[in-house]
Amino acid sequence: GGDRRRSGTPIGLALWRRKEQDLLAESAGVREGAGCLLVVDDDEVNRLVAEGCLVSEGVDVRLADSGPTALDEVAAGGIDLILLDIMMPGMDGFETLGALRKIDAAADLPIVFLTALKDLDTHGRAISSSADDFLTKPINPTVLVMRVRSLLRLRNAQRALKEAERTLRAQRDELAVHARWHHHLRRLVV
Repeated sequence: GGDRRRSGTPIGLALWRRKEQDLLAESAGVREGAGCLLVVDDDEVNRLVAEGCLVSEGVDVRLADSGPTALDEVAAGGIDLILLDIMMPGMDGFETLGALRKIDAAADLPIVFLTALKDLDTHGRAISSSADDFLTKPINPTVLVMRVRSLLRLRNAQRALKEAERTLRAQRDELAVHARWHHHLRRLVV
């Protein structure tokens, strides 16, 4: 019994499968409107170079010239990925990263360090921090675009997974309610 399609698949399951396919298609690639990236660097030329590389890829780019400005941008919402310079006056990249991870909206944001430093200590510190990756300056446009594409795909896949989890929880809760009603009605009939 119940409402079924010709294939014998319950409509709820068919709708879930269609939603799952849509979410997977969304996460498959970076397309226009797929992400908003924040470039944090005290050097205007570096900010503009990164912006130029990424805008042509359909990525919405915001710019910040300091750690505190970055914190304000992230708190405002809508950021999907951050490129963060390590060497900045005042609040450096490591301090900014620590402060960002304390903001709910940035707790799981992909963050890529940008560094002109070649010493192994800085690279080791970047790797051991909660950053997701690091790039050396001068920025290679091809490498930058590839890393951003990969991290935005990952971010979109994580969002799709979270949405699927919410959908499954809602369906589970709805089924539990129906099961309780079914049990209650059976007791009334018997």
